Amino acid sequence: MHEFLPISDIDHALIKEAREQVELFKKSALKIKDIDAIVSPTLSSLKPREGIALDIYRSLDKRYWEFCRCSKLLNTSEVLFYGGSTPNILHVVPPSFTKSEKDPLSLENAYWNLLECAKEHLILSLAFPPLERKREEYPSYLAVPIAFKTIAKWLLMNAEYPLSILFCVEDEKEYAYYRKFYNKFMNH
Repeated sequence: MHEFLPISDIDHALIKEAREQVELFKKSALKIKDIDAIVSPTLSSLKPREGIALDIYRSLDKRYWEFCRCSKLLNTSEVLFYGGSTPNILHVVPPSFTKSEKDPLSLENAYWNLLECAKEHLILSLAFPPLERKREEYPSYLAVPIAFKTIAKWLLMNAEYPLSILFCVEDEKEYAYYRKFYNKFMNH
């Protein structure tokens, strides 16, 4: 198992402020009750390929299918809101892992754009499945710290907005990465 990137003093301050708004679950986001919205990592065409995106697609009605079919192509890190269901769906195209210096920024932008979209649509609870598994296997040991740090930074900069974040991870190995970082996150 890889070690996580070090947490700086600045990150420590961000994390301390955001702790109470972040939870971790070992189950599908679709199984969370009373949630305002679920993130759906998807392809640019909104065609579901696997995981939660496919589960969401199968669980909703023809209006949702038509929405996906008629929507424009999304760019990497771009978010598209679907409000015709309960819970609402926030589609995002996660970045591919290319080993470029830009990879962390692309993943950070995906999380940031999702949080901004949630605020814009007055969402108060948002379930996040792992974004990094849906395209070209962005390594969890790199992606998980980016997710937590970006969300902590956003929550601190938007302290007046009471958004609850629920990480929902089903895969055992991936859950271990999230749990390890979540424990670090909660104990700082």
